[in-house]
Amino acid sequence: MRPLTAVVALSLAVFTTAPAVAQDVVGIAACDDFLAKYETCARDKMPAAQRSAIVDSINAMRSGWKQILTSSPQSRGDLEATCRQTMDSMKASLSSTYGCSF
Repeated sequence: MRPLTAVVALSLAVFTTAPAVAQDVVGIAACDDFLAKYETCARDKMPAAQRSAIVDSINAMRSGWKQILTSSPQSRGDLEATCRQTMDSMKASLSSTYGCSF
């Protein structure tokens, strides 16, 4: 029984330390692509003082988009268009302000 406990503990440690992005996706390529690029921008280019708020905002977007898709699967096309529009509207600002690439 002892080896099983060690395996469970190790599995929990790996699961809880893995990045949220790899585990938590919207399920629409355009949305997941935008969120991944936005997270990379925040992590690599934005001042540390802003990162926490930006990451919270990214997580809120992801959660909201997932909730929309879950509660209304027929909205998939509209949600994909929303994600594309969001990326298009934010990419110029993030590129010029922080040097992020999209």
